[in-house]
Amino acid sequence: MARRSKADALLTRDAILDAAEQVCMARGVSQITISDVASAAGISRGAVYGHFETRQDICLAMCQRAYDNNPLPEVDHAAPALPQLHALAMRYFRLWRQPGSMRHVWVVLYQKCDNTEENRPLLSIKRQHEIKVLALTASVLRLAVARGELPADLNITRANFYFQMVTDGIGSLDEWIFTEDKDFWPMAETLLATCLETLQVATHLRGQ
Repeated sequence: MARRSKADALLTRDAILDAAEQVCMARGVSQITISDVASAAGISRGAVYGHFETRQDICLAMCQRAYDNNPLPEVDHAAPALPQLHALAMRYFRLWRQPGSMRHVWVVLYQKCDNTEENRPLLSIKRQHEIKVLALTASVLRLAVARGELPADLNITRANFYFQMVTDGIGSLDEWIFTEDKDFWPMAETLLATCLETLQVATHLRGQ
């Protein structure tokens, strides 16, 4: 019975977070209420309060669940680096395009979360993830230099920001141009290949 109760509690918690994703995407973090989430989840306000005390607690748990379920990969120092850089970009594109918690949370954090004092904890989660991504791609770039896959005098910081800007730009194409997979993926592959080639030859990405 105890196991059953715990399983039911976890199911209820997930239902609350699933509902929060939808409500936050529709209305924005600052506009939702506990009642909105309860209604979307098909449960009572009391059931929500059994898991979370505030709207902010729900949103934080919603974001943390998505990031915990989609951890960043580790660098394989024994493997070629550029394919790993390619894989990181493709992972981002897949998570952004496929319906699921990670995409929902990104939409909320980047489009539906006002820069207010109340939202500081949410914005902090977003920033912490961005820092982790930058650190990961910088590590892969340094590995590529060490393995001779990229120029020895590559400016890692500059190259890293360039890579992030390109991948973010490619990811945004699905919102306003390539809504169909058959259109998006060929273009994404071509632009990503161009980015990796640019890292190898662009003189402006070298030196101090």
